[in-house]
Amino acid sequence: MEAVVPDEGELKGRDQIVAPMRPFIDAFPGASFEPIAAYESGDVAIDEGYFVGTNTAPLTLPGGQTLPPTGKSVRVRSCDVATVKNGLITHYRLYFDQMDLLTQLGIAP
Repeated sequence: MEAVVPDEGELKGRDQIVAPMRPFIDAFPGASFEPIAAYESGDVAIDEGYFVGTNTAPLTLPGGQTLPPTGKSVRVRSCDVATVKNGLITHYRLYFDQMDLLTQLGIAP
């Protein structure tokens, strides 16, 4: 399995894919996904929607820096594309507006 995600680029294998996503998930406990649309064609599925959560735990950035929790809620539009073979995701791409996330957290102007 391979994935392409913001900040980390291309990742291969389950452990390498989960590692950079875990700190983000931990920083927004109880976060959810609000779907807008879902598409399927052949072995490809596309989901569009919003990541919604409140930053209540430290957020570790890809460079290793840790940001203290802001306590701010975010609602960031995202899109993911997954290729599935034999019931397993073989390729995954995630897109979201990183600047919008940082702005909503109060980290960027």
